[in-house]
Amino acid sequence: MLTLTGIASILALTLAAEEPQSGAGAEGSLSFSTDKGADADGKAKGKGKPADQSGTPWIKRYRPERMMMELGVFGGIMLPSKQHEFYDPVNPWQPYAKIVPDVGLRFGFYPLRVFGIEAEGAVMPGKTDDGVGATLFGARGYLLAQLPYRIAPFALAGIGMLGGSGASLGTDIDPVLHFGGGVKFFINRLVALRLDVRNNVSAARGLANGRTNNLEFLLGLSITLGRKKGEEKPLIDTDGDGLYDPGQGLRKSEEDIARTSRGRARTKAAR
Repeated sequence: MLTLTGIASILALTLAAEEPQSGAGAEGSLSFSTDKGADADGKAKGKGKPADQSGTPWIKRYRPERMMMELGVFGGIMLPSKQHEFYDPVNPWQPYAKIVPDVGLRFGFYPLRVFGIEAEGAVMPGKTDDGVGATLFGARGYLLAQLPYRIAPFALAGIGMLGGSGASLGTDIDPVLHFGGGVKFFINRLVALRLDVRNNVSAARGLANGRTNNLEFLLGLSITLGRKKGEEKPLIDTDGDGLYDPGQGLRKSEEDIARTSRGRARTKAAR
């Protein structure tokens, strides 16, 4: 069974595997003068988190894309209503435990950066008031609106089914109105962390008792699918000598062309 501890462990491994970023650079210069002799001068560049080479702001890196999909798992807790109606009326009514574990799977499709459609299923194993095992379960679909950033608050609403099954209560399934919100954090191009708070509005016990609330608090981990290939990054020339820095994925022939092009541009500028 998936637990919050398991999700946290997967997150820690993912963060450890994320691309390393260098902390600081240093450069030195040595100058000679016939009048003043030799003079050595060292300069250290400021330390700190370097900017992304593509020039993309941190908040926009790995943000949602059009036609993207998400496949995820989640775990958390549900607080079943004390006035639930998830039981077979031929059996005596009993409340469920105040807090039950909640685990499940979800899939989402996002035709737009800010809008998506999701579906999920969950099980909540627990007990009734007499200590006998009973399980809540549910399936739902909903629309989701989110901000198009690496940290993406969202809101959702939809419909679904929520039911219960146990030796003491029998089996019953009711329709529910489902809504909530939360926030996503896209760790990298592949993995996202997600926090949800949900409410499942269902029928309350008795013919005239109206509706009641079943709250959920969920932590999830998602794999993002269908992203476009990374945008082309500008080539870097740190020292401005017309030669691009090594290690940027250029083949030898491409490096020669790039150097020739840069050299011609520098010659024209000099004229």
